[in-house]
Amino acid sequence: MTVDNVLETQDGPPRLIVHAESEFEGKVNANGHLSVRNGGAWVMHTNDGKISINGELRVQGDSLFIGKVNANGQLSVRNADVGWIMHTRDDLVAINGDLRVHGAFRSDS
Repeated sequence: MTVDNVLETQDGPPRLIVHAESEFEGKVNANGHLSVRNGGAWVMHTNDGKISINGELRVQGDSLFIGKVNANGQLSVRNADVGWIMHTRDDLVAINGDLRVHGAFRSDS
């Protein structure tokens, strides 16, 4: 199936190449692997049950993380009123505001 300059299929493994903007209404099932590219470079892809982001991840609204969050460098927590509340960088944790600890607190310094 081919639509000139917009849609094509190629010989070999099943592939669908869209040369234009795409809109999907309903569920998109990648069934294993999904890759989003900007030009030739990948921006986001899924593989083996994991999502990889090559760049910044912005979440507009509430978010829920169950399990470990690994920022692997820098992590910032912000709100609309104050700006940044807490961030980590260069093995340091900075808190902009009050720190409340429920339970034991230990410092090695």
